[in-house]
Amino acid sequence: MKSLRAGIIKAGFLISVLFWSSVQMNAQYKVSGEIIDVDFAFQDVAVTLLCDGVKSKIVVSGDGKFDTFLKWNQVSLLSFKKPGYVAKVIEFSTIVPGDVYPQTIEPYYLPVRLFKVFPGVDTVFFKNPVAKIRFDNNLKDFADDRDYSLNVKYKVEGMREKGRKERDHQLGSNKKNRKTTTKKVETRKKKEESVSEETKEVVQKDSELIKGLPPLQHSYPQGRTDESFELKGRTIDRTIFCEGKKRRIYFRVKHDWGGEFFFIDEAQLGYRCVSKQVYLESLDRLMSLK
Repeated sequence: MKSLRAGIIKAGFLISVLFWSSVQMNAQYKVSGEIIDVDFAFQDVAVTLLCDGVKSKIVVSGDGKFDTFLKWNQVSLLSFKKPGYVAKVIEFSTIVPGDVYPQTIEPYYLPVRLFKVFPGVDTVFFKNPVAKIRFDNNLKDFADDRDYSLNVKYKVEGMREKGRKERDHQLGSNKKNRKTTTKKVETRKKKEESVSEETKEVVQKDSELIKGLPPLQHSYPQGRTDESFELKGRTIDRTIFCEGKKRRIYFRVKHDWGGEFFFIDEAQLGYRCVSKQVYLESLDRLMSLK
């Protein structure tokens, strides 16, 4: 009798193992995201997924959102294209250590910023991934490879600088025929660059202050929550918008001298300074989804 019971238990255990292995093999990891900085024109944004040599199309909704599912323990390539914009490829590895249970990892939120083609851009360079997402053992979650992303950012800035130099060289070539006009352009350009550099310093300082704000609460109610912080020389308003398990964070920095700057927390992209119009439109769009 004991032998029969032991045999039943053993068989049940083997069935459980086989069932669990089957579930693991067929399970997929959800990735949700949205396209940003394309002037809300999402109709011609093309998103594709390449995995195991098979390419599939990902549908983009009318408000720029998309969802897809990735196979576990695979390396996939997500491609984003739009006419007039620089194409992007993001590499996503779902390979996790053996002691990590995939079902304990929350779905990944992936905002993708596209920027317009600019002078000096090397389109061949962008055939390679601009970001690589891997499992982080310290976070016990998927995260962007910051060193890789910063290296890509450095190269893109180099392309922009090259484009600016080529443009300036072209202006210099025409100087003989348009001395007066060119001088006016250069004078205005220097003035604009001076203002731009001052603005960059203020924005950089604001970004550092945002990082030093009190940490976010563990949870917030659904919808919009507003917080305000009085600092020396400025007031920072933090707006948290929760939709399901997604959380979006916006900042407004108002200086005592009257200047205002607006930021959006974009996960792996960091704090992005945006115009007041983009800030307000983003909040209005989120409120309309309630």
